[in-house]
Amino acid sequence: MEMPKNQYYLEAKTRHFLNEYPLGNCAEADAVNQALNQNGNLRDLYLYTIETTQRAFGKAKKACENCTFTFKGNVA
Repeated sequence: MEMPKNQYYLEAKTRHFLNEYPLGNCAEADAVNQALNQNGNLRDLYLYTIETTQRAFGKAKKACENCTFTFKGNVA
């Protein structure tokens, strides 16, 4: 696994979680990490979180507190 290049993510990993999920748990963190490891730029990324449950799949969902903090300004 490659080390994350997102500075907010690296800083946030040393802080307490903002909810019950550990930092890096979410698909958003994995997607951003993959993009940055392929020389993407965080300023070019915008995260749109969706439901993944069978009954609500694809519907807009608010990003968790960890993602909202970690990816400041890049979350829908």
